[in-house]
Amino acid sequence: MILPELPDSSRVWVYTANRELMPAEQSRVLNEMAVFTKEWKAHGAALSAGAAIIHNRYLILAADESAALASGCSIDASVRMLKTIGGEIGVDFFARTLVTYRDADQASVTVPMHEFWALRKALRITDHTEVFNATAKTLGELRAKGWQPFAESWHAEMWR
Repeated sequence: MILPELPDSSRVWVYTANRELMPAEQSRVLNEMAVFTKEWKAHGAALSAGAAIIHNRYLILAADESAALASGCSIDASVRMLKTIGGEIGVDFFARTLVTYRDADQASVTVPMHEFWALRKALRITDHTEVFNATAKTLGELRAKGWQPFAESWHAEMWR
């Protein structure tokens, strides 16, 4: 389970890296994010938060907002942190035009959006193809619907 110490209601931000992260990079990012989330505050109030990396590409940042809400300034601080870490290791965590899906062998495949749509047009992406839900708003949604059939994803709305 992703970040088991945080409740399902936790707000989540999903950041997509422009390439897969190597194990040493993942360790570094998670160590730096652990320090960051331990000290993360919103208007002086500590945020109960955590970070995880899934599928070697997605950095998940979550905050339990039951005690304090993440503010614009605190969110900006997290973005600055990710830009700093990304710059140090040569990764862009803001690659919003990538889509990850599971192929026939259930392997995760990440492609640029235009290639994803070409695969859909060629019927290689079907209504049943599972796609990663990088638009989840809560940790519970990510846990329950991290993978969705194309037909139930936001991609299906765009296809129509």
